Amino acid sequence: MLVNRDLTVVSYNIHSAIGIDNRYSLQRIADVLSRLKPNIVCLQEVQRELAEETGFEDQPAVLQAELDLDGSYGPTVSLEPVDIEEIDEDLGDAERDLAREFGNLILTDGTVESFEYDTLPSPDDGGQRGYVTAVITYAGTELRVVNTHLGLSPKVRKQQLKELFARLDTLERPTILAGDFNARPDWPAIELIRDRFDDVFTNDDNEVFTFPSPYVDRDTQEYYHRTYTPHRRIDYVFCTPNVAVESTEVYHSLASDHSPIIAHLSVPESD
Repeated sequence: MLVNRDLTVVSYNIHSAIGIDNRYSLQRIADVLSRLKPNIVCLQEVQRELAEETGFEDQPAVLQAELDLDGSYGPTVSLEPVDIEEIDEDLGDAERDLAREFGNLILTDGTVESFEYDTLPSPDDGGQRGYVTAVITYAGTELRVVNTHLGLSPKVRKQQLKELFARLDTLERPTILAGDFNARPDWPAIELIRDRFDDVFTNDDNEVFTFPSPYVDRDTQEYYHRTYTPHRRIDYVFCTPNVAVESTEVYHSLASDHSPIIAHLSVPESD
C-alpha cells in the first residue's frame, strides 16, 4: 500500500506558556515548535485572553500567525467575557470584550475539513477537562486528530475515556489521539487506550519522561537554579494500527513544565 511519509506530530502541554522557570513567554513556545517543524500539533493548557499574568494574549491566534498553521481551538473553560477597559484601559479597544477561555488547540499545515470540541465529565477533579477533534487532509490522506487533557483521578480518567470513545465514530479512518493523560504507562487509563490504539513509544521506552521539564535548556544550555529532573511520562501520542511509527523523541526546553513529544509517522493513502 502506498504511504505518505514525513508526517510529524507533536503533543505539548504548554502550561499557558509559563516555563519551568516561572517566566511567561509565548515566543519560547513558538520557537520550540518552529524548531520541531511539525505538520500537526496538539497543545494543551492554551489560554485565550484569560489572565493578567499572560498579558491577556490570544494564544491560539498568536501561535497560528507565528507558525503559519491553521488552528482548531476547543475551550474547556469559558469565563464571562470582560470589557478590556474594566481590566486595563491601555490594553486596546474598549469596545471589545476579552474572550477569557482555556483549552486545547490543534495546529496543522494540512487542510482542516471539520472540527468539533466538547467538555468531558470532570467531577471535583481539579478543573474542567475536554477535547478537540479535527478531520485533516494531509498530502492527500484524510485523518482524524483528537487532542485531550484528562483529569487527575483514576476513576475520573476512566469515565472521561469511556465518554470520549463513545463520541468518536468508526476508527477505520487513520486516527491520532494525543495529549496530557495524567497517567503513567502502566496505569489503567493507558491500558484502556491501548485496547484501541498503539502507543508510538514501544515497551522498551521505559526511560522516556515528559514531566517535569529539566532545568537546563537543550539548545541554549540556559540554567535554572531549581534542579528539576524528568521522572514521569504522562504525555502521549497514540495512533490506530493503520498508521506506522517511523521514529519518536522527547524535546526538552524551559518553555513549559512539560516536554513536547514528537512522532514521525506514515499514514496510508486514502482510497
